Amino acid sequence: MVKPGGAAWTEEARRKAQAQFAKTKKDEADIWREREKLHQADFEKTARLKALRLAKEAADKEAADAAPKVVALPKKKRAPKVVEPVGEDL
Repeated sequence: MVKPGGAAWTEEARRKAQAQFAKTKKDEADIWREREKLHQADFEKTARLKALRLAKEAADKEAADAAPKVVALPKKKRAPKVVEPVGEDL
Protein backbone atom coordinates (compact mmCIF):
# COMPACT_ATOMS: atom_id res chain seq x y z
CA MET A 1 0.00 0.00 0.00
CA VAL A 2 1.24 3.46 -0.90
CA LYS A 3 1.12 6.17 1.69
CA PRO A 4 -0.05 9.69 0.83
CA GLY A 5 2.90 11.70 -0.38
CA GLY A 6 4.52 8.69 -2.02
CA ALA A 7 5.45 8.44 -5.73
CA ALA A 8 2.14 6.79 -6.72
CA TRP A 9 0.17 9.47 -4.86
CA THR A 10 1.93 12.28 -6.69
CA GLU A 11 1.45 10.49 -10.02
CA GLU A 12 -2.29 10.30 -9.41
CA ALA A 13 -2.42 13.97 -8.37
CA ARG A 14 -0.45 14.91 -11.50
CA ARG A 15 -2.87 12.97 -13.73
CA LYS A 16 -5.86 14.67 -12.09
CA ALA A 17 -4.27 18.07 -12.44
CA GLN A 18 -3.48 17.44 -16.11
CA ALA A 19 -7.04 16.24 -16.74
CA GLN A 20 -8.45 19.33 -15.02
CA PHE A 21 -6.09 21.57 -17.02
CA ALA A 22 -7.08 19.90 -20.31
CA LYS A 23 -10.79 20.28 -19.45
CA THR A 24 -10.30 23.95 -18.58
CA LYS A 25 -8.43 24.57 -21.84
CA LYS A 26 -11.18 22.85 -23.82
CA ASP A 27 -13.90 24.86 -22.05
CA GLU A 28 -11.98 28.06 -22.70
CA ALA A 29 -11.62 27.19 -26.39
CA ASP A 30 -15.37 26.48 -26.57
CA ILE A 31 -16.11 29.87 -25.01
CA TRP A 32 -13.85 31.63 -27.53
CA ARG A 33 -15.53 29.82 -30.43
CA GLU A 34 -18.95 30.87 -29.13
CA ARG A 35 -17.73 34.47 -28.76
CA GLU A 36 -16.46 34.46 -32.32
CA LYS A 37 -19.82 33.13 -33.56
CA LEU A 38 -21.63 35.93 -31.73
CA HIS A 39 -19.20 38.51 -33.07
CA GLN A 40 -19.64 37.22 -36.62
CA ALA A 41 -23.45 37.22 -36.26
CA ASP A 42 -23.34 40.81 -34.96
CA PHE A 43 -21.08 41.85 -37.83
CA GLU A 44 -23.40 40.23 -40.41
CA LYS A 45 -26.46 41.87 -38.83
CA THR A 46 -24.79 45.28 -38.92
CA ALA A 47 -23.76 44.80 -42.56
CA ARG A 48 -27.31 43.74 -43.49
CA LEU A 49 -28.84 46.75 -41.75
CA LYS A 50 -26.33 49.10 -43.38
CA ALA A 51 -27.17 47.68 -46.82
CA LEU A 52 -30.89 48.18 -46.12
CA ARG A 53 -30.30 51.75 -44.95
CA LEU A 54 -28.21 52.62 -48.01
CA ALA A 55 -30.82 51.09 -50.33
CA LYS A 56 -33.58 53.08 -48.63
CA GLU A 57 -31.58 56.31 -48.85
CA ALA A 58 -30.95 55.68 -52.56
CA ALA A 59 -34.65 54.97 -53.18
CA ASP A 60 -35.65 58.10 -51.24
CA LYS A 61 -33.19 60.21 -53.22
CA GLU A 62 -34.44 58.75 -56.50
CA ALA A 63 -38.04 59.43 -55.51
CA ALA A 64 -37.17 62.98 -54.47
CA ASP A 65 -35.40 63.60 -57.78
CA ALA A 66 -38.37 62.22 -59.74
CA ALA A 67 -41.00 64.16 -57.80
CA PRO A 68 -41.99 67.55 -59.12
CA LYS A 69 -40.33 70.39 -57.35
CA VAL A 70 -42.64 72.39 -55.14
CA VAL A 71 -41.75 76.03 -55.14
CA ALA A 72 -42.98 78.07 -52.26
CA LEU A 73 -44.62 81.29 -53.25
CA PRO A 74 -43.09 84.35 -51.72
CA LYS A 75 -44.98 85.55 -48.70
CA LYS A 76 -47.10 88.62 -49.16
CA LYS A 77 -45.98 91.55 -47.17
CA ARG A 78 -48.61 92.77 -44.83
CA ALA A 79 -49.39 96.39 -44.50
CA PRO A 80 -48.13 97.67 -41.22
CA LYS A 81 -50.77 98.09 -38.56
CA VAL A 82 -51.74 101.62 -37.86
CA VAL A 83 -51.84 102.20 -34.17
CA GLU A 84 -54.01 105.05 -33.19
CA PRO A 85 -52.63 107.14 -30.41
CA VAL A 86 -54.46 106.76 -27.20
CA GLY A 87 -55.50 110.13 -26.01
CA GLU A 88 -57.90 111.76 -23.69
CA ASP A 89 -61.52 111.67 -24.59
CA LEU A 90 -62.66 115.01 -25.87
